[in-house]
Amino acid sequence: MRGRAVVDERLAALLPAASDDQDPLAAAMRAAATTPGKRLRPTFVLLVTESFGGDAVAARDLACVTELVHAASLVLDDLPCMDDAELRRGAPSVHRRFGEAGAILAAFALLARAQGLLPEALARAGVA
Repeated sequence: MRGRAVVDERLAALLPAASDDQDPLAAAMRAAATTPGKRLRPTFVLLVTESFGGDAVAARDLACVTELVHAASLVLDDLPCMDDAELRRGAPSVHRRFGEAGAILAAFALLARAQGLLPEALARAGVA
């Protein structure tokens, strides 16, 4: 299983669509979580699942939970009160594109999405 490709594809499906500028929160969430990155954390989840004989396909949402939480932490870390980063993964940081309030709302929305996804993802992955 190719971790990054699987996670990128699934992340796009788990996040709200941002097909236009009518929903800036959805656009900010997608910008934070789908900007190309190494996806090390979710790939490790998939590799560990496979190494213990689990089904990596069944664990892909669990892997995405780790990436959603990580993306939220990066958005918050980039804020002016923290690092005031201009760029993240080669693109303007979320607060530069959507404002500080938009970035904070996007980070908390990503955390809420991860929390909502977690129980079902654990069950699907076979975790009691």
